[in-house]
Amino acid sequence: SDTVRVNILNSLAEALLNTDPKSSLKYANEGLDIAQKIKYHRGMVESYNEIISVSESLCCIELE
Repeated sequence: SDTVRVNILNSLAEALLNTDPKSSLKYANEGLDIAQKIKYHRGMVESYNEIISVSESLCCIELE
């Protein structure tokens, strides 16, 4: 189902956060798009959390 897909995309985003932040962001955004379309609020929150984590990670990388 779509909720399972959103959860998988968010899990992928989390798993790739430190090794491939650009792919992590791609998966989180894809999860967010689907979650918004199906009005899956928990999925939206998780996607936003992953997007924030990637943004923080990229910010820290650029500052080093």
